[in-house]
Amino acid sequence: MSDLDFLKQEARKNVTVAQYFDGLSVKMAQEILNIRLKKGLSQTQLAELAGFTQKSISRIEGGDPGVKIETYEKVLMVLNTDGSKILKQYELKKESI
Repeated sequence: MSDLDFLKQEARKNVTVAQYFDGLSVKMAQEILNIRLKKGLSQTQLAELAGFTQKSISRIEGGDPGVKIETYEKVLMVLNTDGSKILKQYELKKESI
């Protein structure tokens, strides 16, 4: 488990933060699905390019909150997409924590 995943796990103990990460997983899933479809790739093709299984891509696109941050990064890299632009659309406001 990476340090970032450990921090995510610890932070999820706060209900507001947990809701944020769940929402972020859904947002990332939607973006990855949309980008994959725009590029004309199947889940199987994306899986092969990223070095994952089709089942893993299905979990990612399904918004599974257990997907590791490194996994999102690798898929976004394969899709030639800057994940930071997606994340900026869904910023956590400090006052909500």
